[in-house]
Amino acid sequence: MIKFYKSLAFILAMFLFTNCDKDEDIVQKSKLKQITEFSITTSAGNLKAVINEFKISITVPKDVNLSSLTPTIKISAKSQIFPLADKVQDFTKPVTYTVTAEDGSKQDYTVSVEIEKSKNCTISEFLFKQFDPIVTGLISNFTIELTVPIGTDLKKLIPNIVISDDASISPKTDVETDFSSPVTYTVTAEDKTEQKYVVTVNFAKSSENKILEFKFEEFTPTLIGVIDHENNTIKVTVPWAEKFDIYSMKPSIVVSELATVNPESGKENNFKVSQTYTVTAEDNSTKIYTATVSIEEAPEPTLEALTKTTYSAGEQITIKGTNFSDCEVSLNYSSGSYIMTIDEQTTSEVSFTLPSSTKLGEAELTMYIRDVKYSLGDITILPPAPIITGLSTSNTDDNVIVTIAGDNFSKGNNMVYFVLNNQEHEAYIKKDGDNSIQVILNPLLTPGSYNVKVKVNDKEVTSNKTIEITAPTTTNPIITAVNKAHLKRGEKLIVDGANLTGNPIQISIIGNNGSIVRNVKVLSDTQVEYVIPEDLNSGIYEISLQMYIDYDLKFSNVLYNISIED
Repeated sequence: MIKFYKSLAFILAMFLFTNCDKDEDIVQKSKLKQITEFSITTSAGNLKAVINEFKISITVPKDVNLSSLTPTIKISAKSQIFPLADKVQDFTKPVTYTVTAEDGSKQDYTVSVEIEKSKNCTISEFLFKQFDPIVTGLISNFTIELTVPIGTDLKKLIPNIVISDDASISPKTDVETDFSSPVTYTVTAEDKTEQKYVVTVNFAKSSENKILEFKFEEFTPTLIGVIDHENNTIKVTVPWAEKFDIYSMKPSIVVSELATVNPESGKENNFKVSQTYTVTAEDNSTKIYTATVSIEEAPEPTLEALTKTTYSAGEQITIKGTNFSDCEVSLNYSSGSYIMTIDEQTTSEVSFTLPSSTKLGEAELTMYIRDVKYSLGDITILPPAPIITGLSTSNTDDNVIVTIAGDNFSKGNNMVYFVLNNQEHEAYIKKDGDNSIQVILNPLLTPGSYNVKVKVNDKEVTSNKTIEITAPTTTNPIITAVNKAHLKRGEKLIVDGANLTGNPIQISIIGNNGSIVRNVKVLSDTQVEYVIPEDLNSGIYEISLQMYIDYDLKFSNVLYNISIED
């Protein structure tokens, strides 16, 4: 029995040894499946393709028939390709080749064959066939020159252009084109290469040498010369009413086509004396013109009487009449004369503004017209009228404060009104000044857009800008006016307002030495009364109202100034 098992173990060992030898004899199959080279033989030789990963591209000459090409293809060892190499293929569209490795794995390659695009971009002929004989252009170094009969309309020539095959040209051939100046043509090859040609069309040389226009465009109205071609003269007349500097004028000159003029057009010249202009034709023949500028004689002026004789400094004065020119205005005082700066001058009106610093009092108003003196009589000059330069609003102590900026105000003499629909509402001045006034906006005014009027003595001005007033929403007491701004002790101060419904209503009087709060006598829900106490010191005080509504203390949003006097 033991002998049997030993024999069985020997047989199994030999079996395992034999199997191990068979495994070591197995060889791995290749996975390579590449196209390593792709070429096509053409009239230009053997052309190799560009292989980019799994895309293959090749460009061939124009004479190649894409529908019948036989490529030469090299692939990885032990691999196979389909379609087969060295077989005729139609490459009018991309062709897919499949390479199969020895291990059976596959890889597709897409092959694209393109016809080579032309680089040719030349103009071989440039013709004008509308002429008899045909006009042919001279082509040299990318310039083309043509000569056409004199008088030809260069703006309506039709070129016939021959260019390289498969190229394009811009502007187009066989269309009406303006050749009054050189025209640049761009020829674009099939491969987008570009070449520019400059085409110039010339006339036969002209003998024309005339001045066709002679004018001065720098002036209004334009001065146009009268040209006499028989006597070769040019005459320009300057209107008497226009101020032209004939010592320094620049004529605009138009001459015959292809001719030149000397001095040239636009060049400054002194026309106090006659000037000569030489016109040279294209064929170098010349003609000389003599240009003369003269000034029209002015008619006698007339002046209208002034509509008033009292003016304010800063006011504009207009003098009316006829035949005005070269005017100068002056004010003549016993102590001397002052020349005014003219704002605007026409043949019938001269306007000037009295400076704000003008000397006040009586002065003779005179005007010189073309150096001749004319008197308009005596006028009286008063202080300047107020001017509003700006309006702004701000909020202080629950009040809307309107600040009026301007000039020619007079502290202590200013009065301010809010104006709506021609109705004036006097405003309370909180802070007065010579160039700024602050007023408190009355919140009980009817809602709307209000202009602001400032009166200074007997002068007044109304703003163009408006202040918008909206309906009040507060339940606080409001002060709109007081019966007096200056009071003595023992006098009654009547305060007008709104929302005066609390209990009690008290007045707060605030001065530099402190403040006091006292009950007032309620006359109605829009008016209260308070007697100035005998122990109140002289001075300026601010007043406000306060009251309780349901145990809630309410303060007026308007503070008024009053002064207590001895």
